[in-house]
Formats: sequence, C-alpha cells, structure tokens
Amino acid sequence: MRLLRREARDRQEGKEGQTAGRRRRAAGLVPMRIALDLGGGPIQPALAGALEAARKGGLELRLFGPEEALRSELAMLGASENQGLSIHDAPGVIGPDEDPQTACRDNVDASVLLAAACAASGEADAFVTVAPVRVAAAAGLWHCKRLPGVLRPAAASLLPVSGGPALLLDTGAATDCKPWHLLQFALMGSLYARCVMDRRDPVVRVLGSGTRGSGPGELVREALPLLKYAGVRFEGPINSESLAAGGFDVVVADGDCGEAVLGALRGFAKQHSLMLESSVVKSPFRKLGAALARGVFEDSAAFGRAIGGGGTALLGIGGTGVVCRATRDGAAEAVESAVRLSNSEFRDRVQRRLEDVKTGMQDERA
Repeated sequence: MRLLRREARDRQEGKEGQTAGRRRRAAGLVPMRIALDLGGGPIQPALAGALEAARKGGLELRLFGPEEALRSELAMLGASENQGLSIHDAPGVIGPDEDPQTACRDNVDASVLLAAACAASGEADAFVTVAPVRVAAAAGLWHCKRLPGVLRPAAASLLPVSGGPALLLDTGAATDCKPWHLLQFALMGSLYARCVMDRRDPVVRVLGSGTRGSGPGELVREALPLLKYAGVRFEGPINSESLAAGGFDVVVADGDCGEAVLGALRGFAKQHSLMLESSVVKSPFRKLGAALARGVFEDSAAFGRAIGGGGTALLGIGGTGVVCRATRDGAAEAVESAVRLSNSEFRDRVQRRLEDVKTGMQDERA
C-alpha cells in the first residue's frame, strides 16, 4: 500500500511538472527539453539529426548513452556540452530479444529507462529513443505510467497512403489484444489525428483481413459493435491489400498485425529501391533513362522514408515518448514529432474522452 501511495505521488508530481513546463513554454519563458536515448544503436547519424532539429527548434537536449562515445561523436560533429546540451552516462542497454518487463526491473540503469525517467520527473518534456518499440513502451510505462483509464498504450506510426499520411496503431507495443483495446486505440488514434495531424473529422478503420473476400477475424468481429458506437467516425474494416488506396485517417490493429504490416511495407520499399538501382546498371541505355527519370528514384526513396516517418509515438502513457530510427532523418523527424505531441492537448483530451465513455457506460447500466 505504501508503494502504491508513493507511485501515485510520483506520478502526480511528474504530471504537475509537465503541465507547468507546458505553461512556461507557451509563455516563451523556457525552451522545450528533449531526453534523447542513443544507447544500443549507431550514435552519430541519430545524434546529428537530433542536433539539427534542436538548433532549428531552439530545443535543449539531454543525451543518454555511453558518455565516452557521446562525447567523441559530439566532437566529430563539431558540438560540445553546453547549457542547452547535457550528457548523462547510461551504458546499459535493453536488447530486442530481452523480455521488456524483466529487463526494466533488472537493468534500472539502461539508457532508455533513464531517458523515460527524465521525462516522467518533469526534467524533460518528452523522451525520444532508438530502442525497440516494445522496450520503449515498457520503459514509458515503467516511469510515466498509464494515462488514467488507458488499458494498454499503443505505438502509432504514419503510413504514406493516397490522399496523405494516415496513422496505424498499434505497431508493436501491445500483444494479445482484446476488443476493448481496439476501442481505445480508435479513440486515441482519432484524437491524435485531430490534435497533432490537424484532421478535422478523422475517418477510422480497423484492419480486418489480408485479402478481399476473406472476412475479419474473431478479434475484429467482436470489436466491431464497440467501434460503431465509440463516438468516432468509424467506417468499418479494411483489408491490408486496400491500405495503400487510403480514404481513411486512422487504422487500428492488434500489435502483432500492425507491426507486421509496418515491417512488410518497409522491407518491400527497401527492396524496390534496390531493384531499381540494380536494374539501371545493366545497360548504358538504362543509365541514360535513369538520369532522365531521376525524380522517379527520388520519389521511391521518399516513399520508403515516409513509412513510419516522424517516428513512432507512444500513445496512452502519462508522458510524451517517441521511438525513432537511428538515422539522421529519423531522429530529426522524431524530435519534431515529440515537440508537436507534447505541445498538443492530446493527453488531456484522451483523459476527458475516456472519462466520458466510462460515465456513459455507467449511465447505461443504471
């Protein structure tokens, strides 16, 4: 009981610190502070991208990872520790093959945990990490806890579809989902589309099956009645074959399916670019054609970068967390996403919406 009281007090203090920080930033009194976890990945490209985003946005960075390596890479990039850039030695890493919950308990000095703790305490306004999605979600839960009423956090990634980017969630944070988890994913995804993506009336779909003609699985069939009355603009199931055609703003799925879709798209986009490059060198005429059609190759590369572009946002935790790819563009975009999410009303609106849903269910039972 004493432990529960302490956790509740720490959570409240962290929330108050985050709220106060948002007010100070709105008044122009302090810059936004980002806790950046660079443990377990190639440091230089992600660090270069984060520094670029920090300079452009007037941000402060708290760097977490092996101190010696961070100082060395900063020197190579012509940067150094100063008032807006601090280094926190965190050599511990949680690997992708480790059980996240066990690792969070046993490896308390892991860089992703320390970065999440920095955000939870209010010393940073958000954390950005190169850790795997499940590890990052576990670290966010460990320190930032859940938003009140949230059953499971979700990882949300952007998909480049016809008509503009759409949000796919969950992409790996939650496994063994239940129908009510998909309901909450739909609520959080719709509010993210409104608050962060500026979509006025976002269309929500649920990933139903792999191909046309095959009906949705048991999980989706059980979730459909909940989604129809969730208070979002729900327009039914969609199969993975139809995703690229767009026509929606948010698509929800259980974590395993969403992760598989995102990974498959990234793999195919990468392979497509490699096939184009290898095809070009087969003859001088193709090389000439490639030179004339340079824009096609640039568009192909841009499409690949846009899959999961802006990082993967961790929705439903009591703070702001974004997972990024360990590349220059990936880190820069993730830092910018963290700024937008932290400055938005997303978390406040999720709490209010979940409270409304809870009240409505209680009224119906009464």
